[in-house]
Amino acid sequence: MFRQETVSNDETVLVIGGPLSGDFVEEFQKKMDALSISRFLTITLDFSQTPTINSEALGKLLSIRKKLAELGKTLQIRGCSDGMFKIFQMIQFDKLISITK
Repeated sequence: MFRQETVSNDETVLVIGGPLSGDFVEEFQKKMDALSISRFLTITLDFSQTPTINSEALGKLLSIRKKLAELGKTLQIRGCSDGMFKIFQMIQFDKLISITK
């Protein structure tokens, strides 16, 4: 389940409620495709309700980050668990995307 919250005219937060894996990844891709063409310059993903993320979703995140950067937009991640944050650091996602716990 996804819930979108507008922070300002330039920023929106997408709260991801559930594991980012399986069929949920395709829904996530569709939601992010729609957000990429929206007015928002900053898209923040709230992972505070996301217990796990699979490799397919990690690949989607990289693709989405690249697409947003080409459009002059920014992708951020916040609220991830300690374990997920360590994984992001291990695969050096934190060098590409602003990530906070």
